[in-house]
Amino acid sequence: MKIVFTSLLLTLLCTSVCAQMSLSIEEIESSVVAEDGLYFGSERGVDYQFGRRIAPHGDCIDVAGGYQFVTWYKGGMDKRNLMLSRREDKPGAEWVHLQFPHRHIGYQQDSTIGDSHNVAVVGVSTADSTIHLIYDIHSYTAASYGDNHFNYSVSLPGTAFVPDEEFSLDLFRAKRTFLRPGVNYERTTYPSIRRAPDGSLSARFRIGGSGNGDILYTLYRNGEWSDNQLLSDGSIPLPFRHNAYGTGGRFLNGKFHACFQIRYATNSTLRETFDLNRGLYWAYAEAPYGPNNWKDAYGEPISIPFQHPDNIEIGTPSLTYGTADRPRSTIYPKFTETENGAMHALVRVDNINVHYWKSAADTAFSSASGGAILTPNGVMVAYNDYVVVVDRRSDRLIFRAAPEGTNDWVTILEETTGPDYRHFNGVIREDKLYIYLMEEGAGEAQPLRMKTYQLSGGTTATGAPANTSPLRVFPNPTSGWLNIPSAEASSDFSVFNLQGQLLLTGKLNGKAINLEELKSGTYILQVSGREGKRVSKIILQ
Repeated sequence: MKIVFTSLLLTLLCTSVCAQMSLSIEEIESSVVAEDGLYFGSERGVDYQFGRRIAPHGDCIDVAGGYQFVTWYKGGMDKRNLMLSRREDKPGAEWVHLQFPHRHIGYQQDSTIGDSHNVAVVGVSTADSTIHLIYDIHSYTAASYGDNHFNYSVSLPGTAFVPDEEFSLDLFRAKRTFLRPGVNYERTTYPSIRRAPDGSLSARFRIGGSGNGDILYTLYRNGEWSDNQLLSDGSIPLPFRHNAYGTGGRFLNGKFHACFQIRYATNSTLRETFDLNRGLYWAYAEAPYGPNNWKDAYGEPISIPFQHPDNIEIGTPSLTYGTADRPRSTIYPKFTETENGAMHALVRVDNINVHYWKSAADTAFSSASGGAILTPNGVMVAYNDYVVVVDRRSDRLIFRAAPEGTNDWVTILEETTGPDYRHFNGVIREDKLYIYLMEEGAGEAQPLRMKTYQLSGGTTATGAPANTSPLRVFPNPTSGWLNIPSAEASSDFSVFNLQGQLLLTGKLNGKAINLEELKSGTYILQVSGREGKRVSKIILQ
């Protein structure tokens, strides 16, 4: 019976109900970026501080305008140059490398000790064809670090996509210690740059220290950066003083998202309850992404800056899943939102992987731990009506996917041959997933590689299969009655949940259907007529 039902879904519905069949991924290219990416030595406190990873790290990859862009530092520690590499986004294209005079400054200006905080991030504005780099900073002051307290390089307008033979350092303005003139960027850490749907950019960063830093963001439009906007206030009185720890702002579904955990100040009595980070918080801003455009995860307006962010807390992973006396949550959450508005986040507590999720119609997040849930060490993206997570298993890549609004993870690809990898980052652009990795090598200079994957399957936000026309329904979401104007009167219908279970069958009431007997959630509606079988994703409130 199960085999027959799966066949029915594949041949008649052509939907994403059956994850292991309707979503597929394949590698279409692998290229070597460089053989000498910087990797910190083996002994902490002697060769490096905090972590050994510096390339790839942070927002070090962008794909725009038919080109791939990556940042890295040249190894070993006797070199440390900032590098920007670019290639056309087509098979067989060669990488073109720009070596900047700037070198990784090292831990507390000791060039023999690496500091893993000092990421190099890149963002490309398609609005004016400029390349933006923020790099090599870790809460530095001008008094101690001079012109290296904040490092920003930007190319001239119209230069991001010039031909390879014209791509050179001459396209870049002189290095600056600011984004916007007259604004103080001292003590900045954790920069990120992300592109909005209109081609503009957002930069997000912390100013201050661990446990008491402010999170700010600024927008790049019309050739200039805006004043800083305070997002999370890290200077509130004890014991509630904290710093928001997250993976940077992300533009998803036309919204600017912030998903984070918090770390209390070292001298806060609340710090005695948790080891490092706690909680899980989510909010987003709609265009134009200003201070008055923020909402919580359920779409209710909120104000910023966040001070006591209880009103945007979506879960308590440390309290719910922690096993230690002082639960330890050290991995920044990975998160995404699908085209249909389903929200998913991964965290890790006491070495336990935890998944939080909700569909667009859900009034609360669900959560689960263990099982097939992967770590938040890798990449989480949305593709059509799926969520895809990339992680490492036995030092090679594994890809798992779940239908949006579910915890039903299925392995869609696991690589068992080829090189071993240390770490990676990645982005999705339409139906391609770009993974930027460091290959396992030896010493302080190790190979960097770009792998490109093709995704296919699933359904689009209209509810139709990705390669068919949609079945038009309204209102959607609905509280019960659903109108189907394009259907033939009294057509046969079937309703399935996202796990493929048949829930309801019958004939339309004219060109409408009453779904009041179903619980709130996301479903697949199939309607049969003389034109064949058509489907739509529906949300019942």
